[in-house]
Order: sequence, then structure tokens, then C-alpha cells
Amino acid sequence: MVFLLFTRSASLAPQIRGGRLTPPGTSVQLCFVTSLRKALRARTAGRASQRGFTLIETLLGLSLVLLALVLGTAFLAQHPRVLERIEARRAAQSYLEDSLETLRAGGLELRSGEAEWLVPPPRARGFGLTLQLRVDPTPTENLYETELIASYSLQGDVRRRSVTTKLWRP
Repeated sequence: MVFLLFTRSASLAPQIRGGRLTPPGTSVQLCFVTSLRKALRARTAGRASQRGFTLIETLLGLSLVLLALVLGTAFLAQHPRVLERIEARRAAQSYLEDSLETLRAGGLELRSGEAEWLVPPPRARGFGLTLQLRVDPTPTENLYETELIASYSLQGDVRRRSVTTKLWRP
């Protein structure tokens, strides 16, 4: 197979080769090769090797790796705070559910105010968890609307969780 390869030459004047006029700055090489890959290799044989990375490509790659590391570090730095928030919310919710079940079972008297009669679970003690009970009578006799409010402190913020229900006490 025969490939014609056009390469740049230093001359800017048109050249006549083999009875044909070639454009200025190009020359024609006649190569007898068996594949286009060999033809391209023959064309670039006189030039410096194009292997490796340029400085710009290397800097771009390093900056992308650095960006990924910074974002990963920021994510890992927030992870303990997220876990603490989840644990505090779970402890408050557990405290509310336990208190509500105790009220429904009739183990505690219905009165509004700070509920100091219930001891918070051990995992909730680090969050300053307090419980308040609000009891309002309804028009129906012996039916009370109750609201349990759990307040806890997390990272300087006071947060609240509440449960509202109606209880029947004959």
C-alpha cells in the first residue's frame, strides 16, 4: 500500500516534484508501508518524541486531585457533628416515647409543668435533656389533650421535639 505524506519544509516557495506543483511550505514523501500507523510514525520520525505530559496537563491533574481531597476533608470534618445531631434527636425522641407510654399506662399523674419525675435515659444526659408536660382539659369529660415537649441543647442551640395526644383518665 502506498501513502502520500505531506510534511512541512522550511522553504516558502512552491516546489516542483515529480512534475507536480506542491504548495509552499510542504513537501511530499512517497512511502511504501503496510499500515497507516507506520506511515504516521515515518512522518514524525524527524521530530522530538510526543510522549509524556506537558506541564499544564500535570498542573491540571494535580489541581483536580487537590480539589477532591479538600472536598473529602470537609465532608469528614462535618461527620462527627452530624452523628451527634442524630444521636441527640434519637435520645429526645426515645425519651418522649417512654414518657408518653408511662402516661398512657396511668403510672404518672396528669399535671402541667416541668416533668422532673422521669429520669432521662443514660445516652441523653450529655445533651441537657428536659421534659415538659402540658395538660389541657377538653369539652369531653375525662379526656385531656396532652403535649410532651423535650428540649435539648446541641452545639449552643436549644432544640425541641414534641408529641401531642389525647388521654382518657376516668
